[in-house]
Amino acid sequence: MLLLCSLIGAFCLIAGCRPARAEEEDEADSHYYDSQIPDEEAELAAWWEEFRARADYPCYGIVLAARSDAEAVALAERHREELAWLSGDHCCFIFFRNLSAARNLEPFRFEEQEEWVYPLSRLLNLDMRELPCFLFFERIDSGDYLLFSLKGKSVPEIISLAREMFETACRQEPEETFAVLKRFKTARRLQTGSWVIGQNMLAIGKDVISAMLKSFATGRS
Repeated sequence: MLLLCSLIGAFCLIAGCRPARAEEEDEADSHYYDSQIPDEEAELAAWWEEFRARADYPCYGIVLAARSDAEAVALAERHREELAWLSGDHCCFIFFRNLSAARNLEPFRFEEQEEWVYPLSRLLNLDMRELPCFLFFERIDSGDYLLFSLKGKSVPEIISLAREMFETACRQEPEETFAVLKRFKTARRLQTGSWVIGQNMLAIGKDVISAMLKSFATGRS
C-alpha cells in the first residue's frame, strides 16, 4: 500500500514532456499533464491507464532524489524543459506538484517532488541506496524498471548523460526507447569495466617495471 492517503487531495502529478496532442493544450500548459496517484497498490494499474490516456508515451522517466541530493535537485528545478526536448516523443519525464501551488501558478519547487520520492520508491520495491537516479519504465506497474545512477554527478554531467542516452534512443523508433536505454546502460557498464581493467593492468605493469628496476639496481650493487 502507498501511504499517501492524507496527501491525495493536496497533490497532483505533472509530466514534463512534449504532448502528443499539443494543439489541444493551452500554450502555457504545453509541457505538462496532471493526475492523482492512488493510495492503494491495487489501484495503481487503473490509475496508470487513466494517466496514459492523458500522456501516452512509449517510455517514462522520473528524477528520484531527495533535497540532500543538491545536483539532482538543481536539475529538476532548472532543467525540466531541456529534459523534455532531449527526450522528445520517445520519453515523458514525470514531476510531482502541489495542487494548490500549481493552481496558483507558483513555480515548481523540488519539495513538491520530494514528498513522493520515498513512498513511490517503496511502492515499486526500489533499493533506495540507488538514489539519486533516473528511473525509467514503460508501465509504472510492470515491475520492469531501469535506473541510471546520478551519484556524484554535477548538473552538467547529468545533462551530458541525458544527451548521450537520448541521442542514442531518438535514432530508433519511439516504441524501442526502453529497450534501447537498457542496451545503452549495458554498453556503458561494459565500457566502464573495460576502463577499470585497463587502468588496473597499467598499474600492475608499472609495479612490475618498478620491481624489475629495483631488482636490476640491487644486482648491480
